[in-house]
Amino acid sequence: MLNALVKVQARAALQAMYNRTALKKKKAKGNLVLMALLAVYILASLGFSFGFFFKNMLDSFAPMNLLWMYFAITGLAGFLFSFMGSVFLSQSMLFKAKDNDLLLSLPLKPGQILLARTLSLYLMAMIIQLVILLPAFIVFLLYGQAGAAQIVIFLLTLVLLPLPSMALSMLLGWLLSLVSDRIRHKNVITIVLSLGFLTAYFWGYSKLMEAMNSLVSRGQEIAKAVQSALPPAYHYGMSIAHGDLSSFLLFALFCLVPFGALMLIISRNYIHVLTNQRGARKAVYKGGRMRAGSPMKALVTKEARLFFGKPIYLMNSAISLLFMLALPLILLFDRNTLTAITATFGVGGDFLGPICALILCVLSASTFISAPSVSLEGKNLWLIQSLPVKPIQSLMAKALTHILISAVPIVLSSVLLAVILKLDLISFLLTLALPLAASAFAAFLGLALNLRFPKLSWRNEAEPVKQSMSTFLAMTLGFLVPAGLAALYIFALNHIPVQLYLLLSVLFFLLLGALLYAHLNRTADKAYLDLTEAA
Repeated sequence: MLNALVKVQARAALQAMYNRTALKKKKAKGNLVLMALLAVYILASLGFSFGFFFKNMLDSFAPMNLLWMYFAITGLAGFLFSFMGSVFLSQSMLFKAKDNDLLLSLPLKPGQILLARTLSLYLMAMIIQLVILLPAFIVFLLYGQAGAAQIVIFLLTLVLLPLPSMALSMLLGWLLSLVSDRIRHKNVITIVLSLGFLTAYFWGYSKLMEAMNSLVSRGQEIAKAVQSALPPAYHYGMSIAHGDLSSFLLFALFCLVPFGALMLIISRNYIHVLTNQRGARKAVYKGGRMRAGSPMKALVTKEARLFFGKPIYLMNSAISLLFMLALPLILLFDRNTLTAITATFGVGGDFLGPICALILCVLSASTFISAPSVSLEGKNLWLIQSLPVKPIQSLMAKALTHILISAVPIVLSSVLLAVILKLDLISFLLTLALPLAASAFAAFLGLALNLRFPKLSWRNEAEPVKQSMSTFLAMTLGFLVPAGLAALYIFALNHIPVQLYLLLSVLFFLLLGALLYAHLNRTADKAYLDLTEAA
């Protein structure tokens, strides 16, 4: 029974971006090729970026005989990135999954259910770490200092390194589950805690980047600090860099003991956590005068409540909006950022307005609130299908919700940037109009992709939000389209006045949005009504 459950969990993890029905259709091969090409492109881009960064680091550490420090830093980076990727998933995947009652009815021990559930989390953490650790080791191989022992130990550490990040994310997810069952506004608390953690994470990451220059000049001093303060990172680096077996065994203990102890503790309380339905005192309904509203207002209100009521939906699909709000604050309190931006693009201060407009455009187009909105209906899809409204109205409510939610940070950020950068009226209007037009494009694109790649038979909200083809494509295309417009101007159309090009870009996004709306209007009736929960 346990073997069958593990196989099901593994298959679900590997096929998370596809629905079972679609795999049986002729279009499955085309979908697979498309996803494979996009995945290869993104992984190759990340790999080359990390590879150049790691090469410079290795060139600095090798002459000082600090190869272990090189791997200690890459291991810490892999740990942090995998923790970021799994911390918001552990609660929904391990403790709040939709099939809890089904699994509890099977002749399985709680520990066996927990072990099978952690498989998906483990695979995700390992994939995230491979994006960082594999380029780092390839650079080490090209450097010509890797032997058979280093290769074998590196492969073994790939299996072990996801365990510490999983243990920490599982602990936070378990504590959050215990607390959320006893408070009324648990979604608000979850969002606030998540935002606080993200703020601390990015602040710490920025400080780490600032310290990289002094890291090389003070290598020996910092190496001693790492050795004493972070022994797991030290033994991880020593085991790979020098093939040290004793360091590898100590690193394995640092990984296995905390993870095993946490698994044992959670498994003994797993049934209690899954079946505990105690909550905060329910709000008492007080009847009052009812107000009539339009169907569209009711549908938009429903979509907004769904968005703000699902922390994993909000924190993943709209994370770029938080960056959008942070941009003017960073420019206000860190004037060096202005110099860094102009130096990166190789332009003068007159181009700060257009560059900020481009940044807001990329962040707006990368927001994918609408991309999982159809899939999130799940088993309640029939309720929407049975309402006396046309399918296109229901879809437009989702698109309008996406646009309205995005509009608030777009307007605030544009106004603040105009004040900080002292933009003229035309530049301000373009800085406002470009991300708004990109938002409309992203809203309609997400809906079109979600109807093309629905995922309704999910076990938890993390699957349609983080592991579906529609969200993957919406985020990827949302980045590539504005990036392509910027590249087109830099390499081919830079003779056009930049404000005129921004205006043409606004019209381009509006045209794309209109074409996508026409497509939805033409195909919505059949595509939306043909959806079933089995998709």
